[in-house]
Order: sequence, then C-alpha cells, then structure tokens
Amino acid sequence: MRCYKNFIEKYSSELLEYYKKVFDVKVQLGLPVPKTVPTSINPIPELIIFDRWIKSTSKRDIHRQRIYDLLKRNDIQYKVITNI
Repeated sequence: MRCYKNFIEKYSSELLEYYKKVFDVKVQLGLPVPKTVPTSINPIPELIIFDRWIKSTSKRDIHRQRIYDLLKRNDIQYKVITNI
C-alpha cells in the first residue's frame, strides 16, 4: 500500500485526467456515472475487502480479527463490504 500511495502522489494529475476521460467515455456510452466530474484524487489508498463468508465459525472470526489487526498495525485504510 505504501508503494501505491507513492504512485498516487507521483501521478495524481495524470490519474485525475485519466479519470475525467473515463467519465466522459462513460457518459457518451450512456453508462452510470457520479453526479459530478472528478475534481481530485484521494492521496490515501483504501483497501476494499469483500467478506462473503456467510457461515460464522470461530476459526473464521479469528482469521478476520488477525487481518484487521495487521491492517491497523500497518496503518492501512480499509473498508469491509459484506453484501454486493
């Protein structure tokens, strides 16, 4: 994640221009887009975890907690998505 953060910092203006182009292309194709064109890049990467385990077991709970502890110790921003 540190490398990704460095990449974002180094190429933020290029990334923003690319996101704007993607936005325009999606509009032309009639695809869903946010209400406004992107105006900035979040410099802090966020890890998205898709947690699709439905059955809860003690081993899974321990595994989840270890992952969350590791992420917190390394100051990694994350979001857990359980339904899609």
